Amino acid sequence: MRGDYIREWVPELAKVTGDAIHDPEESGCRPKAYPAKVVGHREGRERALEAGRHAR
Repeated sequence: MRGDYIREWVPELAKVTGDAIHDPEESGCRPKAYPAKVVGHREGRERALEAGRHAR
């Protein structure tokens, strides 16, 4: 099942169901014991792509 590895090794996310396991904060079900994101996936991706464009 998708997310089984995360549920096994990250106890704070063990009860998060479905695809929310991959981004519990975005899904609105981040447990209180689980830290908030430092960098959002979309923002980080855009910054990395932009940096790659300037590196060429």
